[in-house]
Amino acid sequence: MTTQSDATEELRRAGEAVATQKQRYAELFDLAPDAYAVTDADCVIVEVNQAAIRLLGRGSGTLVGTPLPAYIDEDVSVVDRIAALRAGQGEQVAWETRVRSRGDRLVPVAVRVAPARDAWGQVAGFRWILHDLQDRRAAEGRERASTAVLTARLREHSRRVAELEHAKSEFLRLGSHELRSPLSIIQGYVSMALAGDFGTINDELARSMTIVYEQCRVMSSLIDRMLDASLVGEGSVQLQRGVADLRDIVQRAAELVPPRGGTARSSLRLSLGNEPVPVNVDPEQLTKAITALLDNALKYSPADAAVLCEVGMDNKHARAFAAVNDLGRGIADEERSHLFERFGRVVTPENSNIRGGGLGLFLAREIARLHGGDVLLAGSAPGSGSTFVLDLPLADTSS
Repeated sequence: MTTQSDATEELRRAGEAVATQKQRYAELFDLAPDAYAVTDADCVIVEVNQAAIRLLGRGSGTLVGTPLPAYIDEDVSVVDRIAALRAGQGEQVAWETRVRSRGDRLVPVAVRVAPARDAWGQVAGFRWILHDLQDRRAAEGRERASTAVLTARLREHSRRVAELEHAKSEFLRLGSHELRSPLSIIQGYVSMALAGDFGTINDELARSMTIVYEQCRVMSSLIDRMLDASLVGEGSVQLQRGVADLRDIVQRAAELVPPRGGTARSSLRLSLGNEPVPVNVDPEQLTKAITALLDNALKYSPADAAVLCEVGMDNKHARAFAAVNDLGRGIADEERSHLFERFGRVVTPENSNIRGGGLGLFLAREIARLHGGDVLLAGSAPGSGSTFVLDLPLADTSS
């Protein structure tokens, strides 16, 4: 049986619990990092926390009893913004604006308003949260400034890269022209000597001069490749297109491969098939591309190993191809990312004795792409050789 004293004690405890909860709420409210305000239904301030006092730059005694919208700086009426809440519609509204702090200093804030209801569910007032955006805006400003600096640096870097590329192309072009003239003179005099224009020469001297003549051809080929790479890199190549048989172009390219101790052509095998392979190309430019592929394959193959060039077409997809397969050392993984770059050759102990400047594959791919095709590494394994495929659209010869 509950006595009066028991009921009184229970009521006292309940009162203490309520007081504790109120104190806890007051502490949480007052110590919250965001500005909190409670207003009546007419938006007149009833209560504010310390963050609101700091944000608005006014004491609690000044703020309480004044309309909160008076501190909000914007063209749209705050009353209009919360009209739906006042009518009992919706749970909250939020927007970004500015509030007037002391000295009319404008502070960016994110506002969130929710209705406060009485015991009958009617809107009796509003709860306001004003989140100071100064730190976020400052961070955004720093980010924009940092982005602007990085953008400017990137543009400057791109400009310098473009200048270096132009200077490199100009060096290649001028160097090619400067080397061509004395080389032609050397080659001409050696040719005349071998032809007997200066009298009879003995066999040993003839062999030596033949080597000089062949090396002049190699040097001439390198000079041509440097000049071609310069023109391709600048986008200065003008194609003179016409329908040609890819087999004829490959045959011509095989004849133009620079000699390599007299073994190059004897190591090259062509598989041309029996049907024409029509392509709409500039024969001169495409010959350079295929010559570069053949030269690259022969260069990295052992002297007694055969290089196979197979020509064919895929009628279903209207594509033509020339596949060059060698039995050389293969291509290591670390070399592949630079394979088709200009001067992108990776020198290793295994290939350091092989001449080359890293222009051949770059030139072959760029010329193929000018024709709407490509050059791809179809397969390679260390010690098992490599296969490069030059792919082109088939020409439409139906008309």
